[in-house]
Amino acid sequence: MEAQSSELVRTNIIAVPPASYAGGVLELTVKNDGQTNIADFAQWDVIVQYQNGDFSYLAYSPAGPEDPGQWTVQGIYNAGGSPETFDPGILDPGEQLTVSITLDRSLSSGQSCEITVSTPNGIKSQTQVTAE
Repeated sequence: MEAQSSELVRTNIIAVPPASYAGGVLELTVKNDGQTNIADFAQWDVIVQYQNGDFSYLAYSPAGPEDPGQWTVQGIYNAGGSPETFDPGILDPGEQLTVSITLDRSLSSGQSCEITVSTPNGIKSQTQVTAE
């Protein structure tokens, strides 16, 4: 239990919304701002809450393109933006993950949604996306 508690304290992610969103596939950046390696993306949770209060749990798709209501890992990159070279497939501290999300419903211009991303050990980050 102590080891699990220590891992929780050392894990942190930050979800960063795209600069703009005009519909279609939404690309979200998730930064590993903690001190632990994170993987097992099939066990991550991605949840979208819409302005009207509806929400959707998005299913993980190991390969794109995704169907509506799914997400996939597009790539893992070093802080400088180059593809990862150390520990492929693992989000190391300081790296960032690009997540491609296909919403299960479209957003009209000016409409927002809140996206929650959660790691297998329960660490989460939320961000808002507004359609142009």
